[in-house]
Amino acid sequence: MIKLYIFNLEEFLCLADRCSGPVNLLSEGGKSVDIRNSCSVQKNLFQEHRENGGRLHLGLKIPNVKDYFRLVNFSIGDM
Repeated sequence: MIKLYIFNLEEFLCLADRCSGPVNLLSEGGKSVDIRNSCSVQKNLFQEHRENGGRLHLGLKIPNVKDYFRLVNFSIGDM
């Protein structure tokens, strides 16, 4: 699991949608949901992003190593 701060949510979600494996968003209750191409989940993330002043703290589980590094590298440059 990794925790990331995301500022450019639109670009992050576009990148997540292109991942070959799941990008699981972890909730506080321990449940997870794949955010790839999930309109309802992404809509909620955009709302939370707006409410937090343009940043979002996400706990993710990304099993595919290439996807993992792609999203981590994006978040490093997303400042």
